[in-house]
Amino acid sequence: MKRVFIVIISISLCISILFLSGCSTELGAWRYQEISRTKSPDSTVDAVPITGDSGATSSTAYILVIVPSGRKIDVNHLEKLDELFTTDHVKHLRIVWKQAQLVGIHYDEARISKFKNFWSSKAVQDYRYVVELRLEPGNSQNSLPFGDRFW
Repeated sequence: MKRVFIVIISISLCISILFLSGCSTELGAWRYQEISRTKSPDSTVDAVPITGDSGATSSTAYILVIVPSGRKIDVNHLEKLDELFTTDHVKHLRIVWKQAQLVGIHYDEARISKFKNFWSSKAVQDYRYVVELRLEPGNSQNSLPFGDRFW
């Protein structure tokens, strides 16, 4: 009887571990996708907004990267990219090249968690090609969403 009990407990434990390990890779796993590409006026680089979420309990994140024109992005390895702008709770996000090497990040509202105002890369003119990024909020009063101003 004791042996049967130990076998049942062992099987239950193994099933629980297998179930939980299978779930941990799915639940909370972020999924990213490239939204669009906007080529710089001189066709040297692309501004690429990427969206990501991990399901119903999280808000959608938006990330902006710049890459040499035409370079593919592996959205499963964003850590290899230079995230220049990261936001969520955003309304009407638009990426607009004002001129070569100057890109505007337009939005009506956003909760911005990361912003870097320049980009350069060894892959593009050995860091000599520098892109400036500017935040361009559309609302002159407040650009942080109302719900994010209070806790």
